[in-house]
Amino acid sequence: MADGYGNHLVHKFSPEGELLLTWGQQGTGPGEFGTVHNITVDQESRVYICDRSNDRIQVFDREGQFLEQWELPSPNDIWIQDDIAYVAGGTHWVSLWTLDGEVLARFGSRDEGVPAPGHGICVDAHGSIYAIGNQRVTKFKRVSQS
Repeated sequence: MADGYGNHLVHKFSPEGELLLTWGQQGTGPGEFGTVHNITVDQESRVYICDRSNDRIQVFDREGQFLEQWELPSPNDIWIQDDIAYVAGGTHWVSLWTLDGEVLARFGSRDEGVPAPGHGICVDAHGSIYAIGNQRVTKFKRVSQS
């Protein structure tokens, strides 16, 4: 659970609601946070944390040990599906990453003339991306390749 507005912490709970682990503190080093904005976990139990004001996503193991970081401007939300990380950032972009931290695509900047809301993100079973922000939801429909 993100406890990022003021506390700069991440909390891990059991399914029964028991607090198992807390980590983090304010700062810019590994395992420190500016703003913990959103969290997701992949199939290998790695924890991905949007550290928005430090312009990065930090990756941890299930025990809160720092593994790596990805640098990108103002990540707000992250969604992992089919070993691809979908990231909504700033206020107007979406990017797709491998779980090894390599950028696959980025779109939706104002410069491209296609503003994408960048506050929240999810992906449906067909691969279409839903991004939220600026009081709207934008759907980017996946185009099938032949």
